Amino acid sequence: MSDKRQKDTRHTLAQLTDQCVKCGLCLPACPTFQITDNEAASPRGRVVLAEGIVGTEADNASRLHSLAGHIDDCLQCQACESVCPSEVQLSEIIRLSRQFLPETPARRLTRRMTATLHSRWRRRLLAAVLYVVQKNRLAPWLKPLLPVTLQRGLQHTLPVPLGPLASAPATGWFPHPSKGSRAKTVGILSGCSAELHDAINLPAVVQLLHAAGFNAWIPPKQNCCGALAHHHGENIHALTQTNARAFSNPPENTQLTTVVVLNTGCSAHLEALTKKKKTQTVYEDVMRFLSRHRHQLRFTPSTETVFAHRPCTQQHGLAADADQSMLHLLNQVPGLTVLTAATGCCGAAGNYYLTQPQMSDALAQQWHAAITPLQPDRVLSPNIGCSMQWHELDSGIPVEHPVAFLARQLETRTAGT
Repeated sequence: MSDKRQKDTRHTLAQLTDQCVKCGLCLPACPTFQITDNEAASPRGRVVLAEGIVGTEADNASRLHSLAGHIDDCLQCQACESVCPSEVQLSEIIRLSRQFLPETPARRLTRRMTATLHSRWRRRLLAAVLYVVQKNRLAPWLKPLLPVTLQRGLQHTLPVPLGPLASAPATGWFPHPSKGSRAKTVGILSGCSAELHDAINLPAVVQLLHAAGFNAWIPPKQNCCGALAHHHGENIHALTQTNARAFSNPPENTQLTTVVVLNTGCSAHLEALTKKKKTQTVYEDVMRFLSRHRHQLRFTPSTETVFAHRPCTQQHGLAADADQSMLHLLNQVPGLTVLTAATGCCGAAGNYYLTQPQMSDALAQQWHAAITPLQPDRVLSPNIGCSMQWHELDSGIPVEHPVAFLARQLETRTAGT
């Protein structure tokens, strides 16, 4: 980091921490404080630690290292921001603070793992390797050969059904069956998670967009949204520009209305960039977009009971109406019983499950204990990280993205025909 940028970042960090009046109203909302009852593991405590970073010289590595622990164990769930009367942006305070923390082996490894997601060929290679490991049950032999952090990643990833490389998400132009180029076009951000776990959901989104009267477009040269890298204080300008170019020329001169995003972690990040006008592309969470057009959708009855999981990024990262969008859509399915409850953070939080495994596991067990007594037929979660966390808990209750469930329930007729 250049001296000028470092000075500017410290100045911004000082301005953000000055907004906190230390009232403590955020403490009960913080998942890590609830578990530890430690002031340093609370939002107020982390603001004080960030103030310490502002006042510490860059070359004082030991001092910065002493401040790093509770900065790193912040989930950036933004639950504190939802209750803060002063509207303190703690997630931004944490993001900027992390730029000053000294390099550690764990931080270096997770940064490299995140960088893997920024390269399509590396993602596809990783997907192929994981598929072979899962199909041939090689994990028990492979895990002892890996660093602890990678062992954790393998343990977290393999319970989720993976597909062969040939089933990697399709890209292309999917015109409305009857309207074609006369319909408005909606782009779909497949992102990096679709290479591994989300491919099954892309056809479901296409089906739902067609039923709502839109063309669907998945351009081939898009990339990772950059949310993980951004939360760790890294520069994501190149990723943002790559995606802007990918969605810049919709096929057949149709009008691109928006780009829908499947995972709430990605959509919260991208909607924030859109609001700050740091991206030319208009991004919108897929649940909110479909909810706005839900009266165009017709569903067949269902006798199932589902638990509608509301991830932290949906409750606190997206606009207020997004938190209700999934419920509005599910309530369109005749006969469906939809359960909700306050479950707290699942502990996945991007790559938090890798960097803070003990806290992540404690939060996951609380989350599990809140849902399993309700005995739903399935859990519907619009966040891939939360779904992976649920798979690892091995509760016996299936989990899937709401779009997969809703697409199965669609009436066979297509809107507009």
